[in-house]
Amino acid sequence: LVLAGLSLRRRRTDATVRTWTAVGAFFFVWALGSHLHAFGWNTAMILPQTLVRFLPIVSNARIPGRAMVVVYLALAMLAATAVADLRERSRHGAILVLLLATAVMADFESAPFQTVAVTCEPTFWALRARSNPGAVAVLPLGLGDGFGDIAPLDRKVLACQPVYQRPVTGGFLARLPPSVVAEYKNDPLLAAWLRLSGARREVVPDAPLPDRQSATKQLHADGIAYLMLNKRTTGQALREYVLGTLPIRQIADDDTYTLFAVQE
Repeated sequence: LVLAGLSLRRRRTDATVRTWTAVGAFFFVWALGSHLHAFGWNTAMILPQTLVRFLPIVSNARIPGRAMVVVYLALAMLAATAVADLRERSRHGAILVLLLATAVMADFESAPFQTVAVTCEPTFWALRARSNPGAVAVLPLGLGDGFGDIAPLDRKVLACQPVYQRPVTGGFLARLPPSVVAEYKNDPLLAAWLRLSGARREVVPDAPLPDRQSATKQLHADGIAYLMLNKRTTGQALREYVLGTLPIRQIADDDTYTLFAVQE
């Protein structure tokens, strides 16, 4: 900030300085959001970002705070201009620049923070050891995006995917395209799993559950070779359908999950 202020003071007529000042100011106002907040209090002052939601394409930028990245870039360019000016005008410019750089590095030094080890249940490792290819369906089937879950999602399944290293049904995507949701709705087996997993009714309407023959055909069509059942979160209706209808055999079990292989 000191270097940027120095650049504005000494070279405010320079075209480069003026350009980056305008860029930084624009994105700074954008980053403030739709209303001005001060010391944790909403002043109710409406800002230009409120209008963004009405602009095509730009309206997809739902997190205005990310605009601060461009503000940092503008400050860096203004600071670089000031550094160049100091080295030209001062005999001790190089020393001053070194001191300022040291101060900036000290300011950005991250404080240590606590980390948590992620442990994956034995069934994930048992799935890793299986040699035949195919995706795994973890039930209840979870699906969601940045707007919320369509069906409750088991985040452990995503965290442990580097262990079992297979494609998985469901998951999370910040911007979930409607076409993906439509694929799940149009797949009778996946749609049934979503309904039995607690999906919102307006997303996945009611329909008859696939019988054993139809479910078997759909499992093979979808390339699903394994099912993993979360014993702690699976409802009675989903459990009865999986164990009573689907062509599966148990191959591993632990305190949380039961792993099944889809029969040929």
